[in-house]
Amino acid sequence: MNVLGAILATVVPVMFLLLYIFHKDKERPEPTRWLLLAFVFGVISLPISLLMSLPISSYLIPLVQDIPVIGTTLDAFLTAAIPEELAKLLMLWLLLVKNPYFDEYLDGMVYAVCIGMGFAAFENGIYLWGNIDNWVGVGISRALFSIPGHFLIALVMGYYYSMVAFRKDKHHTYHLIMLFVAPIVAHGIYDALLMSLNVGLLMTIILMFVFLAFMYWLQMLVTRRMQHLLAIDNHIFSKDKSETINENI
Repeated sequence: MNVLGAILATVVPVMFLLLYIFHKDKERPEPTRWLLLAFVFGVISLPISLLMSLPISSYLIPLVQDIPVIGTTLDAFLTAAIPEELAKLLMLWLLLVKNPYFDEYLDGMVYAVCIGMGFAAFENGIYLWGNIDNWVGVGISRALFSIPGHFLIALVMGYYYSMVAFRKDKHHTYHLIMLFVAPIVAHGIYDALLMSLNVGLLMTIILMFVFLAFMYWLQMLVTRRMQHLLAIDNHIFSKDKSETINENI
C-alpha cells in the first residue's frame, strides 16, 4: 500500500498540472510525442542540476550554513535555484531549437511546464521513496508546495523563452536577461522562504504569510502572462485565417 500510495502521490499532482496547461492549449495543441519528449528532458535535467550543484553543496555551503539568513539564502540560490533552472533552460533550448511545432507564443509555456513537471516528478519520487514510511505527509507537503512551485516557475521561464524567440524588438535584450534571471530569482526566493521556516514560532508564522503572499503574487503574474500570450496567438491566428480566406476569394 505504501508503494502504491507513493506512486500515486508522485504522479497525480504532476498530471493535474499538465492537464491544466494542455487545456489552455486546446485550440492548437502540440504533438503528443513532443510533449512526452519534453517530460523526459525534464527528468534528465534533474541529474544535470545535481552535477552542477554538487561541488557547491560539498565545499561552499558548509562554510556559510550556520550564518542566519545569509547561509539559507545562499543555499537556496546556489544549490537549488541556479543549477536547477539552468539545467531546465538548457533542456528547453535543446528541445525547441529544432522543433518545427514551436510556432506559437503559448508553446513556450507548454513545453517549459512539461520539462518542469518531468523534473518535479523525478524529484518527488526521490523524496517519497526516501521517506516511504511517511509518504502521506511528504506527498501532501510536496503536492501543496514543491510541485506547484516548479509549475509556476516553469511558466515564467516559458513566457520569456517565447518572447525571446518570437519578438525581435527593442525589448529583446531585456527579455533575454529575464529568461535567465526571472526563474532563478523566483525559485531562490521560494526556496529561501521555505528553508527559513524553523527560526521560532513567531518568525515561522510571519515567513509563512510572506511565502503564501509571494506564491499568490507569482500565480497572478503568470496568469496575466499566459493570457497575454494567448491573446497574441489568437490575434495572429485570426489574422492569418482572414488573409487565407481573402486569398481564396
